[in-house]
Amino acid sequence: MTISPESSTLALVDTNVLVYAVDTEAKQHAVSRALLVQARDPGAGLCVTPQNLAEFYAVLSDRRRVRSPRSPTETVHAITDLLSLPGLALLAVPVDVAKRFIDLLQRHVIVAQHTFDAYLVATMLGNGVTRIHTFNAADFAAFNEIEVLIPRAAAKT
Repeated sequence: MTISPESSTLALVDTNVLVYAVDTEAKQHAVSRALLVQARDPGAGLCVTPQNLAEFYAVLSDRRRVRSPRSPTETVHAITDLLSLPGLALLAVPVDVAKRFIDLLQRHVIVAQHTFDAYLVATMLGNGVTRIHTFNAADFAAFNEIEVLIPRAAAKT
């Protein structure tokens, strides 16, 4: 379901966090899973884009990317589970995403695979989202328009 969120309070969950949340063999699994558990709360303020879902499907079903790849059916089920979380909004692709994307390419040095990161940032900005949870901080270092949040374990009290 696409939600029109109060975007300034949202933080995007990058694809690597989504994959690690379901890949029990990943060293980042527990921290990633904990972040997504927060999305059970409608006020969690987390979001994804259609691009994240496509990347999630590609990675999770690819034996070269994960030790235990999922079948297409299992991967679709994992996407359905994500989209059922009340605190995880699905952002729409803005009408002006191409303009925003080109603007980012002109203002930043972007090459090769980082092109997809720029497109993701363009989608974020078109929705008013300026924060991203990711383990790949370097992939987004060029974009001073957004804040990178690296998932960490909750402090024990």
